[in-house]
Amino acid sequence: MNLENLQEDVAGEPSPAASHHPVLYSGGVSKRRRNAVAFKFGGSSLLGADRMLHAAGLVRAAVKTSSVTVVVSAMKGVTDHLLSIRSRARRWQARACPPRS
Repeated sequence: MNLENLQEDVAGEPSPAASHHPVLYSGGVSKRRRNAVAFKFGGSSLLGADRMLHAAGLVRAAVKTSSVTVVVSAMKGVTDHLLSIRSRARRWQARACPPRS
C-alpha cells in the first residue's frame, strides 16, 4: 500500500468518535458518561507533516464528544535508524576500547 492509497483509505473511514459505546464510571451517578476512543498512530500514519496534521485533526474532532487516549509510536523508519545507530556505536566501542586480558 502506498501513501496515496493510505490517505484514500483513511479519508473514507468514519470517525471513531461517532460510535456510541458509553463508558460506565463507578462512584456515583453524578459522573457523566462519555464515549471512550483510543487512537494509535505510528509508521506511515505519521509519515510527513500532512499525515501528522490529519492524525491531530482526528483527535481534535474526537475530543469534542469522547474521552480520548492517544498512543504514538515511531514514524516510519525511525526504529530501524535508531537500531543502526546502536550497532555502529557498539562496533566503534569494540574497536576503541578492546577488552583487557
